Amino acid sequence: GLCTENNALLCDSIEAALADIRICMRPLWYDSVLGRHPVTGDPTVLLTEDQKTQIQILLNNEILPARFSKLEHALSQSGGPYFCGSSISICDLSWYNMCIGILEGFYCGPRLKPTVLQGNPRLLKLAALVHNHPRIHLWNQQHNYSTPPELLRALNST
Repeated sequence: GLCTENNALLCDSIEAALADIRICMRPLWYDSVLGRHPVTGDPTVLLTEDQKTQIQILLNNEILPARFSKLEHALSQSGGPYFCGSSISICDLSWYNMCIGILEGFYCGPRLKPTVLQGNPRLLKLAALVHNHPRIHLWNQQHNYSTPPELLRALNST
Protein backbone atom coordinates (compact mmCIF):
# COMPACT_ATOMS: atom_id res chain seq x y z
CA GLY A 1 0.00 0.00 0.00
CA LEU A 2 0.89 3.63 -0.04
CA CYS A 3 1.15 3.87 3.73
CA THR A 4 2.33 1.02 5.92
CA GLU A 5 2.32 0.52 9.66
CA ASN A 6 6.05 1.19 9.67
CA ASN A 7 5.80 4.61 8.04
CA ALA A 8 2.31 5.81 9.02
CA LEU A 9 3.48 8.33 11.61
CA LEU A 10 6.12 9.84 9.32
CA CYS A 11 3.69 9.93 6.40
CA ASP A 12 1.05 11.62 8.59
CA SER A 13 3.58 14.24 9.73
CA ILE A 14 4.44 15.10 6.11
CA GLU A 15 0.73 15.24 5.22
CA ALA A 16 0.17 17.59 8.19
CA ALA A 17 3.03 19.84 7.03
CA LEU A 18 1.54 19.98 3.53
CA ALA A 19 -1.90 20.77 5.00
CA ASP A 20 -0.35 23.63 6.99
CA ILE A 21 1.19 24.98 3.79
CA ARG A 22 -2.17 24.84 2.01
CA ILE A 23 -3.75 26.73 4.93
CA CYS A 24 -1.06 29.43 4.59
CA MET A 25 -2.02 29.77 0.92
CA ARG A 26 -5.74 30.21 1.62
CA PRO A 27 -5.67 34.03 1.72
CA LEU A 28 -4.10 34.11 -1.76
CA TRP A 29 -6.63 31.63 -3.13
CA TYR A 30 -9.70 33.44 -1.85
CA ASP A 31 -8.54 37.02 -1.17
CA SER A 32 -10.06 36.60 2.27
CA VAL A 33 -8.92 35.73 5.76
CA LEU A 34 -11.03 32.61 6.26
CA GLY A 35 -11.55 31.34 2.74
CA ARG A 36 -15.11 30.67 1.61
CA HIS A 37 -18.26 30.51 3.70
CA PRO A 38 -19.30 26.85 4.14
CA VAL A 39 -22.93 27.50 3.17
CA THR A 40 -22.92 30.39 0.68
CA GLY A 41 -19.49 29.86 -0.84
CA ASP A 42 -18.83 33.59 -0.62
CA PRO A 43 -15.37 34.76 0.47
CA THR A 44 -15.32 35.75 4.13
CA VAL A 45 -13.55 38.74 5.69
CA LEU A 46 -12.18 40.19 2.47
CA LEU A 47 -8.59 41.43 2.41
CA THR A 48 -7.62 44.93 1.38
CA GLU A 49 -5.27 45.36 -1.59
CA ASP A 50 -2.47 46.27 0.84
CA GLN A 51 -3.07 43.09 2.87
CA LYS A 52 -3.08 40.97 -0.30
CA THR A 53 0.27 42.48 -1.29
CA GLN A 54 1.76 41.93 2.16
CA ILE A 55 0.59 38.30 2.24
CA GLN A 56 1.96 37.65 -1.25
CA ILE A 57 5.37 39.07 -0.30
CA LEU A 58 5.55 37.12 2.97
CA LEU A 59 4.46 33.83 1.40
CA ASN A 60 6.82 34.13 -1.57
CA ASN A 61 9.86 35.44 0.28
CA GLU A 62 9.72 34.03 3.79
CA ILE A 63 6.94 31.68 4.87
CA LEU A 64 6.83 29.15 2.03
CA PRO A 65 10.59 28.98 1.41
CA ALA A 66 11.05 28.25 5.13
CA ARG A 67 8.34 25.57 5.11
CA PHE A 68 9.75 23.91 2.01
CA SER A 69 13.21 24.00 3.55
CA LYS A 70 11.85 21.99 6.49
CA LEU A 71 10.34 19.47 4.10
CA GLU A 72 13.66 19.30 2.25
CA HIS A 73 15.35 18.50 5.56
CA ALA A 74 12.78 15.80 6.36
CA LEU A 75 13.36 14.27 2.94
CA SER A 76 17.14 14.32 3.45
CA GLN A 77 16.68 12.44 6.74
CA SER A 78 14.42 9.76 5.22
CA GLY A 79 17.23 7.57 3.91
CA GLY A 80 15.62 7.20 0.52
CA PRO A 81 14.39 9.05 -2.44
CA TYR A 82 10.87 9.22 -0.91
CA PHE A 83 9.66 10.89 2.28
CA CYS A 84 9.27 7.50 3.96
CA GLY A 85 12.44 5.92 2.64
CA SER A 86 12.67 3.56 -0.29
CA SER A 87 8.95 3.17 -1.08
CA ILE A 88 6.51 5.66 -2.49
CA SER A 89 3.72 6.69 -0.12
CA ILE A 90 0.63 8.87 -0.17
CA CYS A 91 2.57 11.87 1.15
CA ASP A 92 4.87 11.69 -1.89
CA LEU A 93 1.79 11.88 -4.12
CA SER A 94 0.47 14.83 -2.10
CA TRP A 95 3.81 16.59 -2.48
CA TYR A 96 3.82 15.89 -6.23
CA ASN A 97 0.36 17.42 -6.55
CA MET A 98 1.43 20.54 -4.64
CA CYS A 99 4.70 20.89 -6.52
CA ILE A 100 2.99 20.55 -9.90
CA GLY A 101 0.40 23.12 -8.84
CA ILE A 102 3.06 25.61 -7.84
CA LEU A 103 5.19 25.07 -10.94
CA GLU A 104 2.21 25.25 -13.31
CA GLY A 105 0.74 28.28 -11.56
CA PHE A 106 -2.63 26.85 -10.59
CA TYR A 107 -1.87 27.12 -6.87
CA CYS A 108 -2.90 30.73 -6.23
CA GLY A 109 -2.28 31.77 -9.81
CA PRO A 110 0.55 34.10 -10.72
CA ARG A 111 0.77 35.55 -7.22
CA LEU A 112 2.56 32.44 -5.92
CA LYS A 113 5.98 32.25 -7.56
CA PRO A 114 7.69 28.95 -8.42
CA THR A 115 10.80 30.47 -6.86
CA VAL A 116 9.41 29.43 -3.45
CA LEU A 117 10.84 26.00 -4.31
CA GLN A 118 14.38 27.24 -4.99
CA GLY A 119 17.09 25.77 -2.84
CA ASN A 120 15.23 22.49 -2.38
CA PRO A 121 16.70 20.14 -4.98
CA ARG A 122 15.58 16.98 -3.18
CA LEU A 123 11.95 18.13 -3.25
CA LEU A 124 12.14 18.80 -6.98
CA LYS A 125 13.90 15.49 -7.55
CA LEU A 126 11.14 13.75 -5.56
CA ALA A 127 8.48 15.41 -7.72
CA ALA A 128 10.34 14.22 -10.84
CA LEU A 129 10.61 10.71 -9.40
CA VAL A 130 6.87 10.58 -8.70
CA HIS A 131 6.09 12.13 -12.08
CA ASN A 132 8.13 9.41 -13.80
CA HIS A 133 6.71 6.55 -11.71
CA PRO A 134 5.13 4.04 -14.13
CA ARG A 135 1.69 4.13 -12.50
CA ILE A 136 1.64 7.92 -12.35
CA HIS A 137 2.80 8.08 -15.95
CA LEU A 138 -0.01 5.67 -16.96
CA TRP A 139 -2.62 7.68 -15.02
CA ASN A 140 -1.45 10.90 -16.66
CA GLN A 141 -1.73 9.28 -20.10
CA GLN A 142 -5.20 7.85 -19.37
CA HIS A 143 -6.43 11.26 -18.24
CA ASN A 144 -4.83 13.18 -21.12
CA TYR A 145 -2.56 15.08 -18.78
CA SER A 146 0.08 16.74 -20.87
CA THR A 147 3.02 17.97 -18.91
CA PRO A 148 3.94 21.51 -19.97
CA PRO A 149 7.54 21.92 -21.18
CA GLU A 150 8.33 24.38 -18.36
CA LEU A 151 7.33 21.77 -15.81
CA LEU A 152 9.41 19.07 -17.44
CA ARG A 153 12.43 21.37 -17.46
CA ALA A 154 11.93 22.23 -13.79
CA LEU A 155 11.44 18.60 -12.79
CA ASN A 156 14.29 17.21 -14.86
CA SER A 157 16.84 19.91 -14.13
CA THR A 158 17.57 18.48 -10.69
